[in-house]
Amino acid sequence: MTNKILCSLFWVIIAGCAYSKSKDIPEFRLPPPQPSATDDIAPSYFSNCKTLSDVNTKLTSALDKCGYVRKSFFYVPNGFALVTQLEKINEDGSVKPEGERWRLDNYRGEFSLKNYFRNLFNANPGFYRCIVFVITDSYYKYSENLATQGQAREWLISGVNKLPPEIGQIKTSPNYSYNVLIYQFKKNENDSATNIIIPSPITGRTHLIKSKIYEQLK
Repeated sequence: MTNKILCSLFWVIIAGCAYSKSKDIPEFRLPPPQPSATDDIAPSYFSNCKTLSDVNTKLTSALDKCGYVRKSFFYVPNGFALVTQLEKINEDGSVKPEGERWRLDNYRGEFSLKNYFRNLFNANPGFYRCIVFVITDSYYKYSENLATQGQAREWLISGVNKLPPEIGQIKTSPNYSYNVLIYQFKKNENDSATNIIIPSPITGRTHLIKSKIYEQLK
């Protein structure tokens, strides 16, 4: 019994130390909500990256070139999650013109978080997408919870604007995975609700190709 207690205490201490390195960054909780689609970026895309900072530099450079200039960062065990701004997309996964892609439709009133989320539910009919990149060497599964469009927007607000150096300095290894979680939503005409689509009618790989992220990662 004593050995079991000591073993449990050891892992609690280890877990606490790992998280203390990232005390200034909020946590992207695992298991995450069920995604609409997923993909795994091949490690070969990051073969020249020695640290997580290198991985982030390559990933954010590709995202910037594809128009994803607003992003949020979160802590995950031994890694980080990067969340893109919710965007309006075409049904086939391709991006909308710039003026329509990022605009929060029908926005009314002085800016505040209350107005921001109130107007979220007045968005025009169509398809919306949020992309989450999870870079970690840990295993995880998906929860039974369903993400909401409001939650996707809250991710952008609640994360930090750049990767903290204590996470960036972590060295990569063959155990790392570069997972992509696609959260796709649809609002129908005359419908006040915006619902997640599970599963997405197109694959996660198609989402990344249509957004041109894969093209910029090469």
